[in-house]
Amino acid sequence: MKTQERTSGIMLAQRWMDEQRKQGRSEEEMMRTMFVYEDAVMEIITDEHGEMQIEAQKPEQLVIFRSPEERKDPGHICRCCTMEHDNEKEAMQCCAFIDD
Repeated sequence: MKTQERTSGIMLAQRWMDEQRKQGRSEEEMMRTMFVYEDAVMEIITDEHGEMQIEAQKPEQLVIFRSPEERKDPGHICRCCTMEHDNEKEAMQCCAFIDD
């Protein structure tokens, strides 16, 4: 039986990192990137072994302001991992759920 569950913020950030690597971005370019998922904030850091990790941050409050100019139609792109899709439905479902 397949069960669908909500994808975690860390999993979405990891998918984003994987997709960026496929597109040729270096670790230096991705370092200190921050992610916001619901009320959680995460950041890409380097651990004691030099490996890239996603670390949860603990802000007291999180407020994001966006200007109207930023609201451009991105096309059929997953907003989590930036993968391109053939239609909007596939883009929205891309990182929304995972199958066990």
